[in-house]
Amino acid sequence: MSIVTKATLVVMIVTTVLVVAFTSMKALDEYRHLDSKLELQQRYASLIYKVIMKDIGSELEAKANIVVGSDKIKEAFAKGDRQKLYELTKPFYEEYKDHFKLMAFIGKDNVHFLRMQEPQKFGDNLSAKRPIIAEINTQHKPIYSFEPTLYGLSFVYLAPMFYNGEYIGFFHIGVDAKTLQNRLDDYLNAKTAILFDSAAMEEFEKREDKHKIGNFSLITYNDPFFEKIPMDFNFSKPSLDIDNKIMNLSEYNITDYKGRLVAKMLFALNITSDIEQTRSSIFKAVFFSLPVLIGIFAVLRYAFGVLMDRIAKNEADLIERLYFDSITGLPNRFSLKEDLDEMDKPFVVLIDIDSFKEINDLYGFAVGDFVLAALAKKIKEKLPKRLKLYKLSADEFAIVGNEAGKYQSEDKMEKLVASFAKEPIYYQDNKILISLTAGASFDKDGILEHADMALKEAKKKRILYLVYDRQMEIAKEYENNIKWSAKLREAIAEDRIATYYQPIVDTKSGKIEKYEALVRLIEPSGTAISPLFFLEISKKAKLYHSITKSVISSSFKKFENSKYAVSINISTEDILSLEIKEFILKKLTQASGKCKIIFELLESDGIENYEEVSHFISEVKKFGAEVAVDDFGTGYSNFERILKLNVDYLKIDGTLIRNINEDKNSEVIVETIVGFAKKLGIKTVAEFVHSKEVLDKVKEMGIDYAQGFYLSEPKEEPLEKVYLP
Repeated sequence: MSIVTKATLVVMIVTTVLVVAFTSMKALDEYRHLDSKLELQQRYASLIYKVIMKDIGSELEAKANIVVGSDKIKEAFAKGDRQKLYELTKPFYEEYKDHFKLMAFIGKDNVHFLRMQEPQKFGDNLSAKRPIIAEINTQHKPIYSFEPTLYGLSFVYLAPMFYNGEYIGFFHIGVDAKTLQNRLDDYLNAKTAILFDSAAMEEFEKREDKHKIGNFSLITYNDPFFEKIPMDFNFSKPSLDIDNKIMNLSEYNITDYKGRLVAKMLFALNITSDIEQTRSSIFKAVFFSLPVLIGIFAVLRYAFGVLMDRIAKNEADLIERLYFDSITGLPNRFSLKEDLDEMDKPFVVLIDIDSFKEINDLYGFAVGDFVLAALAKKIKEKLPKRLKLYKLSADEFAIVGNEAGKYQSEDKMEKLVASFAKEPIYYQDNKILISLTAGASFDKDGILEHADMALKEAKKKRILYLVYDRQMEIAKEYENNIKWSAKLREAIAEDRIATYYQPIVDTKSGKIEKYEALVRLIEPSGTAISPLFFLEISKKAKLYHSITKSVISSSFKKFENSKYAVSINISTEDILSLEIKEFILKKLTQASGKCKIIFELLESDGIENYEEVSHFISEVKKFGAEVAVDDFGTGYSNFERILKLNVDYLKIDGTLIRNINEDKNSEVIVETIVGFAKKLGIKTVAEFVHSKEVLDKVKEMGIDYAQGFYLSEPKEEPLEKVYLP
């Protein structure tokens, strides 16, 4: 045998050995591909569950908002009118009962007031078995949860309800486990099942008829295979041989609102053919020729590649739905929470579109979505690159950064937020003007809750931007304190109802001419609490008139023989009260011209009893007192009827003044009010003057007086002079 022949034989042998070894290794590698496939499928199933929960949760919240947003429904619930509440909610229930199985109203005492699915069943208290009921009645915040109910395993949403600023209970809406199973069937062409903690379910009803796997009961499933899983099945060893089929089980733990394990989702994959195919690949790799081996390897690799690509694409689509807003393309609340966890010194600015519901009502939801997308684009264009924008629920956006110190200056961030709404948004031939309100927090602990608190406070105060501080937390505690009326009584008894004074400045001379008296409740710690948090409660506790008398008495005493006038707020309720009316006339008689008094009537209350109000004005004017209409321009204004009241001042509402230097619509309305007042010889006052630009605009428009935080905050003692920044 020649050397060439020997060499050729050696090369052939070596080549054959190498090819067989290489091909066999590739075939064996298919086992690893199978493991990868199973791992990817498990991640896929987990992601599917999250998306489904997000979708169902959004549906529950959207439908619940329809109910809790109805003033008539809230009124019927607050007044305990079960029949009316049922009639008002019935059209909604009839429309959605096939989809949402549970709908109920539960009072703040934890007692079921009305079940729409069983209106004859009420008056029971299940808070011991369902701690979530007591939880929402304590926290007054929405809750999602997966838990047992009288009607079986359910995914529920609890929406708190308020009437006239007071918490009255919550609306409970939910779907049963079958709904989740149906969603799984829609998303996955696979075997799936849901199991629930047996002990938790048995608190409501014995369920021996349900197949048990360990400590869990089989609730829903789409394949009888799950009934054959033995009770002692070990979830840590997922492969199972049943009926000559090798099944691989992936589990996903489902938790309740407290993070406690309450259920499991099982995903079963028949891997019998995969294992047989892998074994066959190894056999063929050993016994077939090189072209066949290479061909099989290529086909297998391509098939697995296609499978992996398809699963990866589906996973990418699901991640897009889970972490990004579909309208704006911005990252959503899920993304925000994960990003905040990674930051050392984060800050959050929540931005809300004022009266966004009116845009939807006027133009339709398509235009509303267009406005959201357009605003998102506008904010991104103006936002510094180091800051990130998120789209949260409804019409709310969030700006987040990791350098809190650089943006903690209120002025810097406020100007940035104001710039977002400077230009109108155009949709076809429609010019849409928007205004924004923002709340910020620069403390990492509870950062989202604190920013939301600041946003709500900014809306109450009708200002553009507000940063969270501890005072808001105190205010929230008071708002939720069931002993508030007792605290008010203590404050009155201990003479802790104080009067603060805010100067009103002549816009021509820049000098103080008057003051407005503003009530405060002083805590034992010395903290001054705004009337926003106790005045409405004082009316319900029948303490309102005591507070009114306190403010009137202290104002008369403080400004006796003063060159300045003092302006005192009184409501239509005060004027209609014989007690308060006689008290005012007595004070005016005793003062005998020693005080310059102005009574401010709150037009935002709705001046409806014009005869009584007109008579009151005539009476106090006999003593030399003057009269102002507060919040003028808020929507109830009727020039002719105001004229009949013979008032001396019109205080233009702060919502018109706040952005008057930028908002053309506000400017036109204020020009009309000022022109009307000048022709009648009525003086005008601009409220909420918060910046030099607004003050300059107020002067330019010929408004007689200005009042606001730019000039001075309310003080315990009246200032003699305003020092402008």
